[in-house]
Amino acid sequence: MLRAVKVRLYPTKDQAELMDKHFGCCRYVYNWALEKKMDYYTEHKKGLGWVAISALLTKHKKEKEWLVEVSAMSLQQTLIDLESAFSHFFRKNTGFPKFKSKKSCKNSYRIVRDIKVKGKTITLPKLSKVKFKDRFKFCEHYDLRNATISRSSGGKYFASILYENGLIKPTLNTISDETMIGIDLGLTHYATLSNGIKIDNPRNLAKSLEALAKAQQNLSRRTKTSKNRINQKIKVARIYEKVNNRRKDFLHKLVNSLVENQGHGSFAIEDLSIKSLMQKGQTHMSRSIGDASWYTFRQILEYKAGSAGKQVVIIGRFDASSKTCACGEVNQELGLGDRIWTCSACGTTHDRDILAAKNIVTFALTKLNNGWGTTNENEYT
Repeated sequence: MLRAVKVRLYPTKDQAELMDKHFGCCRYVYNWALEKKMDYYTEHKKGLGWVAISALLTKHKKEKEWLVEVSAMSLQQTLIDLESAFSHFFRKNTGFPKFKSKKSCKNSYRIVRDIKVKGKTITLPKLSKVKFKDRFKFCEHYDLRNATISRSSGGKYFASILYENGLIKPTLNTISDETMIGIDLGLTHYATLSNGIKIDNPRNLAKSLEALAKAQQNLSRRTKTSKNRINQKIKVARIYEKVNNRRKDFLHKLVNSLVENQGHGSFAIEDLSIKSLMQKGQTHMSRSIGDASWYTFRQILEYKAGSAGKQVVIIGRFDASSKTCACGEVNQELGLGDRIWTCSACGTTHDRDILAAKNIVTFALTKLNNGWGTTNENEYT
């Protein structure tokens, strides 16, 4: 199975400078190639292919000798990324490719061969051995496919390594109504399970708002283009980075607890429209929804459940409802602040969140029986 792991790198000063050169050169080549393709299309009314632009890059490197200082492989991968961007554009998945800014560009480059990991060092082209720190242990039989080197806004270096571990993909189990767990995501409680368990929302960003506001205030007082302003920007970035690390740590631990529970055979969740929920003018609500990272939770749940042979069923965003009783009665007068309500038809008292989780399971099983449901099966078969 293909797996990926992200490790923290500890390069020397010279290695860090060379990594920064890779970032700058890849950004330059991306912008140069994009301009060439645009000019060629304007003049000839047809696209300039990857083979042609790659040949132009070889000639261009003779004019820009500093491009030779970095790995040629990383520059070729940059051209592949540009071709991918155009491919997504023509499929109408994204907008037209944009030029990369030096200030806001994501600093990264990719290597696809000549990668070796031994002990706590990784050998990369042009960099020799770079130390890294992680609890993950690489085995000798792992087939390393590629490595993406990146630098965070806080100045830390990382390597995302894709490898083949040689294991066979597990066969997904059969969905059973007795072992399926419905998950209703929210803000007061991050997740409410159909078995009645509620997981509190850690609100990682809210806990750091005071420190973040103070750091941003100090940033606004620094003189532009000064060294103090650059250092203060790094401090602000590191606060955001810490919040993001805490968020990811919570999500991975939560998903691990769900997937490793032997009583949970499969999972059902809603296909939430995060963009529509983050409405304009509701800053506090939008910030809380963004901090929750519900879509990231879904991604982690799908791949970890698939690795354990368990399925995840995704139902429509308009299917499940906390207003619908098990008897079929719908409470149309239920407001957003009403968390407990009693059915006027059967007299059953419901916890709104638990009822929504149970309804998610009901709709998931109904759709699967009718052949409408979607699962994570295609990703692991």
